[in-house]
Amino acid sequence: MKPARYRLLPLATFLSLSVSASTLQFGMDNDVLFKVDGDYSNGMFFGYSSSPSPLTSDSFLPLDPANGYQTNWSASIAHKMWTPSDIEQTTPQKNERPYAGLLAVDSGIVATNGTTAHQLGLLLGLVGPDSGAEDAQKRAHRLLGNAIPKGWDYQVKNKAIIDVSYEVDQLFYRSGNTPYQNEFSGYGRVVAGNFQPELAAGVGWRWGKSLENSFNANSLRPYRQHAMAADGLHGGWYLYGNLEARYRFDDLTITGSTLKPVPDVDMEKGQMTAASGVVYFYRQFGIGLSAVAYSKAFKQDQDDWHFRNSLTFYWLFM
Repeated sequence: MKPARYRLLPLATFLSLSVSASTLQFGMDNDVLFKVDGDYSNGMFFGYSSSPSPLTSDSFLPLDPANGYQTNWSASIAHKMWTPSDIEQTTPQKNERPYAGLLAVDSGIVATNGTTAHQLGLLLGLVGPDSGAEDAQKRAHRLLGNAIPKGWDYQVKNKAIIDVSYEVDQLFYRSGNTPYQNEFSGYGRVVAGNFQPELAAGVGWRWGKSLENSFNANSLRPYRQHAMAADGLHGGWYLYGNLEARYRFDDLTITGSTLKPVPDVDMEKGQMTAASGVVYFYRQFGIGLSAVAYSKAFKQDQDDWHFRNSLTFYWLFM
């Protein structure tokens, strides 16, 4: 039987080609700028987002079309990995998280009217050796001349995952129609499933041009890397920052069964994340760059905070 990662790739291709998508995105998470290793070590995603269209009365979404909602859906394939801080150790050490890899298809539908955004999401995939994380990290480290990880024999076992999410963003304030605008918003999210179920809430800030044309829940969450509709960003830019607090009920990258026994660690269920960055478009091409800080995910972690950078490229279909 083929590894599950090869069965997921055709599904992602089908999802991306089944609509006339308006935005193509490629994103990367890494800790290279901060010269550290461990915890959430690396992530990549490749996604499409459809062109927005008006909400109609026959939509399954329980929203009033008279409120001017535009809807779009997205699908992306994501590949992520988590490692202990010392990847040159051949056996697991105390107070370290296990190795874990994720390969998943992330899809969703967003409805927004410029001041409120509703998003339904579905994450399907697997954690474990069939995610291909071990091979990907070793190849990348050989290419870059970095230390080769030696502990993947103790990674989290193969397990299918599913998370269903609902998120709502609400505008609090946006300055008038001047060349540059300030904007403040808040959001809440609930995730149910067996991968990373959680309750989360956050606040966000943006400063830039034509912000009313690009109010979107995903733009302020670089550490989640969803594909987003970028029609309103054509020729625009903005700076942003956000702060999120969450209660995470479980995390298979920490609590999942491993191929070989590893020292137990206890989840830190109360967590926080802060991010700041910039999104800039020149005609139909765009780039987003951010710095992300997040609190520890397990109690035995010797570091209270971890840091990484996120980079996203956009191609807007005209």
